[in-house]
Amino acid sequence: MKKDVVLIGEAMGLFSAYESGKLDDAYYFSKKVAGAEVNVGIGLSRLGIDAELITRLGDDYFGRYILKFLELEGIGTEFISLDEDSNTGFMLKSKMDEGDPETAYYRKGSAFSKLFIEDVIGLVDFKNVNDTVGAGDGFAVGIISGYLDGLTLEQSTVRANAIGAIQVQNLGDNERLPDRETLLDFIEQGNSLIQD
Repeated sequence: MKKDVVLIGEAMGLFSAYESGKLDDAYYFSKKVAGAEVNVGIGLSRLGIDAELITRLGDDYFGRYILKFLELEGIGTEFISLDEDSNTGFMLKSKMDEGDPETAYYRKGSAFSKLFIEDVIGLVDFKNVNDTVGAGDGFAVGIISGYLDGLTLEQSTVRANAIGAIQVQNLGDNERLPDRETLLDFIEQGNSLIQD
C-alpha cells in the first residue's frame, strides 16, 4: 500500500483540564489524543494527504480509543500493533490563561517504549541514514540556491529536501553535500520512485 507520508512515533492519551490553574488543583478533564506525529498526521489528513502511522499501543481502553480516533481522522492504522502486556502512555495537561500549560507524562514502560527498530524494518522502504548532522544545513543550501537559480518555492523545497537526504547518508557535517550533477541525478531518481 502506497502512502504519501509514513509517520513513526508515540500516540498517547491526553487528559486536558477544563479549568484554568495548576494541575494539582484541576478536577475535571476532557479525554483527548496527543503525540507530535499524531498531530502532524491529522493536519496532513485534513489537507487531503494520505498518512500512515507506525506505533505501538496497549491493548487497553486508551489504545482502542486512539485507534478509533485515528481511523476517524483518516490516518492509516495498518502498522499499529496492540500490546496485551503494556499500557498506552498518557499525559495530563493544565489549562492556563497565560503562558505554557503544565504537563505530566505517564509513559514509563508504555507499549510504545517496547517498539523496536526490528518491529519497523520491512514495513516501509527506509533509506540509509548515517548522520543527521548537516541535514538542516543542506536544506538551507537547497532553499538559497533554488532562490538564486530562480526556482519556485516548491522546486526549491524539492531541491532542499534532496540535498538534506544526500547529506545524511554519510558521517560528517558536509562531506556529502552534492554538486549539481549528483543533485539532479538524485532528484530524477526520486521522481521515478515517486511515480512508480
